[in-house]
Amino acid sequence: MALIKCRECGKEFSDKVSACPNCACPIEINHDKEKLTKDNNIKSEEMNKEKEDKKQKQSKFKNIVIIALVIIALFFIYNREVRNFVTEGLLIISLLSYIYSLLIRNNVISEKFELNEKRLKSVFYICISLALIAIILNFTYPKKIVEYDEYIDMGQVADKIISDNINEDKKTENEIKDTIRNVEKNENEIENKIIDNEKNTNEIGNTINDNEKSLNEIESIKKEIIFPKKGSKLANDFDKEYTSDNIRMYINVDNQKNVPKLKKYENTYITDGVYEYIEDLKELGYEIEITESETKEPYKGFHTYDTNFKVSKDDFYWTMYLNIQDEKYVEYEFGIDL
Repeated sequence: MALIKCRECGKEFSDKVSACPNCACPIEINHDKEKLTKDNNIKSEEMNKEKEDKKQKQSKFKNIVIIALVIIALFFIYNREVRNFVTEGLLIISLLSYIYSLLIRNNVISEKFELNEKRLKSVFYICISLALIAIILNFTYPKKIVEYDEYIDMGQVADKIISDNINEDKKTENEIKDTIRNVEKNENEIENKIIDNEKNTNEIGNTINDNEKSLNEIESIKKEIIFPKKGSKLANDFDKEYTSDNIRMYINVDNQKNVPKLKKYENTYITDGVYEYIEDLKELGYEIEITESETKEPYKGFHTYDTNFKVSKDDFYWTMYLNIQDEKYVEYEFGIDL
């Protein structure tokens, strides 16, 4: 036999009876209530256990996140290439805040300093926020003061800044000196170009004088050239219209007056007027040389004779050419190169 407790009055009685001897409460109700209480207790324990497991998992995840952030913080603190004073300070604050929250959670700090769950979460999120802000600042404003990490003393940092400014001023001064040298160089080049232009002007003047001298020499040479005698057959064919400074022309193409006739001369044919002129030159001691001659017959009954002459005496000479067309009558052009 076992004793059970009444759910109504709280008195103990045997489990063999059908009702409580004190309050007459049926034993079935007591059994149901007791069972219900046990079930509720079991469910409550299971829910508490689930909540505890969930809290532990969340706590583990938070710890992993915080540890990762702490590792990143340590990396930025000790990596001299990427840290700067602002982000370093924020990382240190977040690290100390996290350590403080761990000490409170594990009852290391006295209870009078212990924070409630809501404040503890606030500290936790502040740690994460500060760490994230520090990392973002590292990549947003990289290496602002990194170059001065080696200088612990702020006086040394100031000296470094002053030294950099002096070097920059020297660099600017050297650039100004280079600019001045380039300007002076350009001025010298301009002066040299002016001198060269003056020299070229003088050379042009000398060339003009030389040309004038050459023209005078040509005029004197023209005076030395022996032209056909006045009244000769060739002189009567003188054509002023085609005569220029470089050539003197004798033309007969009308067969109306002073009609030319062909005469054999060496290996070609010339007009009787040119023959007469050559003979006069020979009497004066000039040598006559045929430098080129060509005879053509484009069609039957039509002949052309092209002959070039060189007339020379001592170191002086001139050239002449003769073009003859012989078909129904003789036409010719005779030129003396001046």
